[in-house]
Amino acid sequence: MALTMTDSPGAGRRDAGKLLLLAMGCYNTCVYAGMMLCAAGMGPVIRGEGFRVGFFLNGAVGVAVLLLFMTLYRRPAPEAG
Repeated sequence: MALTMTDSPGAGRRDAGKLLLLAMGCYNTCVYAGMMLCAAGMGPVIRGEGFRVGFFLNGAVGVAVLLLFMTLYRRPAPEAG
């Protein structure tokens, strides 16, 4: 996944190349850090409570994050014209 996200046609341009690579590097860091934190956080829950509770909590957190993003990035409705 990291190789596909860092190879881009715009990466060679001088004006946007460095900024684009920085943004993609930050994106990869966030993705991999999120996977690591999820595994580190859910491991003790699954060990202590079992897979059923861990699966339910993982789904609940996913829905909560989805609702958060839908709220934060809501686009205004277009005006009828």
